[in-house]
Amino acid sequence: NVDGTTTTVVLEKETEAAREKQNLIKQEWQKWIWADATRADELTRIYNDTMNRTVERKFDGGHLTFPGMNPAMALLAHQKNGVWRGLQSLQMLLDHVVGAGKTFQMATLAMEMRRLGVARKPMFAVPNHLTLQWRSEFTRLYPGSNILAATPEDFAKDKRDRLFSKIVTGDWDAVIVGHSSLKKFGLPPETEAAIIQEQV
Repeated sequence: NVDGTTTTVVLEKETEAAREKQNLIKQEWQKWIWADATRADELTRIYNDTMNRTVERKFDGGHLTFPGMNPAMALLAHQKNGVWRGLQSLQMLLDHVVGAGKTFQMATLAMEMRRLGVARKPMFAVPNHLTLQWRSEFTRLYPGSNILAATPEDFAKDKRDRLFSKIVTGDWDAVIVGHSSLKKFGLPPETEAAIIQEQV
């Protein structure tokens, strides 16, 4: 304005047209970036190198030795890394494809946690039909291990107390139960009441 003040006027049609043009430019930019995988990787690397401040931690288990493991067997690098990650973070998800060695990785992690005093009696809940196969694989990897593999029959009403006594009193390197068996483990009444009260 002549007196030095300013006035803002919104030109709605022109503003909307400019926004539409801006969106079209953004869409074309996205298409152009991702159309060439090499270019996309290079731009991602540049962005990460210059802008990112956090780096995903990498776990290298190459230094690990596994006392008690069958000397005829050796873990692959990703399995050792997974064991090291489990020992460091105490929680993780093993989302490998079938046949990538999750069973050996978990068995090794359990044995290492016991050896280091992190865990006393690791328990695995596996698909019902795999309990005996798990025990077989576990003992193949650790021949001297003391494994209790409970089948669904062991959870029959007349055998359940005996099984629980074995689990509690035995010095097991691992206890392997079927998924459906977890429903048969009772909670202490006060814990169950607290859970129900929380839900209410």
